[in-house]
Amino acid sequence: MENTIQLSIENIKSLTGRDAFSDIDLAFADFISKLAGQKNEYLFLAAALASYKVQRNHVCADLRNLAGRKFPSYSSGAELKKDFQPRYLEIPTVDKWREELSRFPEIVSHGEKLTPLVLDSKERLFLHKYWNYEAKLSRIIHTFIETDPKPVQESIGQISERFNTRDKSFDWQLVAMFAALRNNFTIITGGPGTGKTTIIVSILAHVLQEDSKKKIALCAPTGKAAARVKESLNDEIPHLNCSKNIRKKLQKLESSTIHRLLGTHYQSPFFEHDNKNKLIHDVIVVDESSMVDLPLMTKLMQAIRKDAKVILLGDKDQLASVESGAVFNDLCESAQINRFSQSFLNSFQECCPQHPELNQITQNEILNDHIVELRQNYRFADDQGIANLKDSIRSGRDKKSRLILKSGDKDLIAKEVPHPNEFYDQLIEYIKNLKLPELDKKFIDYKNSETLQEAWEIISSFKILCSHRRGPYGVERINKLLKSYIIGDEDLPKGLPIMITRNQPDMKLYNGDIGLIWKEDGQKRAYFPDISQPNNFRSFSISQLPVNDVVFAMTVHKSQGSGFNKVLMILPNRDSPLLTRELIYTGITRTRQECEIWTDYKLFQKAVSRQVNRNSGLRDRLKNL
Repeated sequence: MENTIQLSIENIKSLTGRDAFSDIDLAFADFISKLAGQKNEYLFLAAALASYKVQRNHVCADLRNLAGRKFPSYSSGAELKKDFQPRYLEIPTVDKWREELSRFPEIVSHGEKLTPLVLDSKERLFLHKYWNYEAKLSRIIHTFIETDPKPVQESIGQISERFNTRDKSFDWQLVAMFAALRNNFTIITGGPGTGKTTIIVSILAHVLQEDSKKKIALCAPTGKAAARVKESLNDEIPHLNCSKNIRKKLQKLESSTIHRLLGTHYQSPFFEHDNKNKLIHDVIVVDESSMVDLPLMTKLMQAIRKDAKVILLGDKDQLASVESGAVFNDLCESAQINRFSQSFLNSFQECCPQHPELNQITQNEILNDHIVELRQNYRFADDQGIANLKDSIRSGRDKKSRLILKSGDKDLIAKEVPHPNEFYDQLIEYIKNLKLPELDKKFIDYKNSETLQEAWEIISSFKILCSHRRGPYGVERINKLLKSYIIGDEDLPKGLPIMITRNQPDMKLYNGDIGLIWKEDGQKRAYFPDISQPNNFRSFSISQLPVNDVVFAMTVHKSQGSGFNKVLMILPNRDSPLLTRELIYTGITRTRQECEIWTDYKLFQKAVSRQVNRNSGLRDRLKNL
């Protein structure tokens, strides 16, 4: 029988632990009580819940969904000790929340004045900071969309030879390119291999052909994502039908992190470029936008001139940011995707008369005409395992996903994850025999490579991805095991792949950057790919390195923005709230060629049915502007 406790401040403070309140939540609630000048269990609980949700990457606490439920909801029930006696608190009804919180107008408002907490009309309770971020971001987006659409030349389909080699199916890439050239604010979503880079290179070439003096910024949330977009851009430039001058300008474009673009201030949440000191760029392209949290997206949009063009690229189905909010997903869900106004349809038909008609909107929403989803995949064959599995996962078809996984295919292999007692032996055996077909080399032989370039090519073509950082199937233990097996226990030995875990702006090394310890000319240094010069490396003294981890294996979260020829994804044999549809989708789509998954098949099916849902008010704000 559940042990439900009465609502009191003392009882609320007793609900602590991983699934309940943290010390930060309770300290914040104490602070709010002191501001109010009195102790009230409803206000205390409201403040603790608002903080609790932000700590778990939500933007707010949705009191409608919480009302009448038991708190906490233990997500790790299978791991609870036998003698653990859970205690639950029943969350008050919405009417009771309204009645009680209305007694503290200097603490809780509806946003009309500055108060620590904000309760909106939908009974969503915000910390004021996050309510303000949402309000600012929605207003900025509205300002961009108010700009009159620009006329688009009829020749957009000739800018890249890629558009001329496609089959007769509808080309959503061309629609996305048209939308981005027409609008000052455009969202392009699509999975890996749907051609987002082809579009961006074509758009930028078209922009420079119209005005070669346009200033362009390419950015991404992490260093490795920024490096990848630059690498992909360089790969696409040879396919352009444009002048040598335009190609040279595109080749010279640099890609940076969003933080570097805005200009970081040491140990400060503020940037050099902001609402008062705007970026000089005419076009800003943001790749991997799904990884951008609410505060950073707001600060970026504030720093962009109103007459500039903004293009957000991302995959709405992959994991959201590791901080508060799921901004990109909220933006994509705030309008009808791939449905357009009559004005857009008329303009597109004039520009591309050879294409069939697009679908018209059925309801007016602010982001109509500004979101395009790419649906044709040019990387994975439609009849192969990875393509079938990712599509079934995206749709939440858990039973079908499990069947596809068990049946396997030439690009998709699956096996039951070994018991912890057998796991390490089987993993070592796997690594010992792992061969990379496209290189015709064994992975483990990378450490004997004659050159840094050869070693890097091998080490960067394969990665182990895990759902967890700790535990028997976690990144920490796997990295420790493989380091010892492959190159020994020496501190930072030659051949050790490392990942930076703390930003070091003065060295241009950022959280998530991956490098390799190597010996050149008898000297051991750390080498990182140079974003601005493909196939070149920047080197650093071992003693200079910021905080870093071994990275034979990495979490799926950390892998966002990366791509590997082959991936081994390892999921635990016990359930966890981390096992979600978005995590599995993100993991399998990190591969370019082959994916192997070690998992418990029943838990895999359960994970596909579990979808991440982050509370926010951004969708409603955008719909109601």
